[in-house]
Amino acid sequence: MIACIAYMGITHAQGKSLVPKELVGHWQLGTFSMTGFWNPTTGQFAGNAGETSRSYQIAADGTAEEFFIYNSTSYNCRTQIMGYRKGAIRFDAGSQSFTFCPSTGYYRTANCFKKDWQRKEYSGKDLCPQYKVTYYWKVEDGNLLVSDTPGGSSSIYKKIDQLRK
Repeated sequence: MIACIAYMGITHAQGKSLVPKELVGHWQLGTFSMTGFWNPTTGQFAGNAGETSRSYQIAADGTAEEFFIYNSTSYNCRTQIMGYRKGAIRFDAGSQSFTFCPSTGYYRTANCFKKDWQRKEYSGKDLCPQYKVTYYWKVEDGNLLVSDTPGGSSSIYKKIDQLRK
């Protein structure tokens, strides 16, 4: 993580946070489909057609964790992906943007054909500096509005937990 933090211009020696105070905490976004599937043989619920959730836990020291889950059901086959990344986050007050640059992480996958859930480590193109994401943000009515472009359509993240000191 040290290389990514240095890359993002944040060092422990600076001793100050570049994170806006109102963004410290755990923010979550999620959607699910109203369509559900049932197993025709057993009658048991097989799952919604689709569910996704992404969250960011942002710390005052300029580090962040990203969590995500993706579930999809089609023809009674459920696919699941769960992932986690940790790294540096840098805020640019001028453009009202932040860049997340993960330095470590892993994911797990399963579906109706393969249910191994083995942990797979991210590497190369999935970590900083090859992989980084920049979003534009604003806080409105206690929600974090995030978009891919300045003034673009926003996704609404809800604050789910305040980080403890």
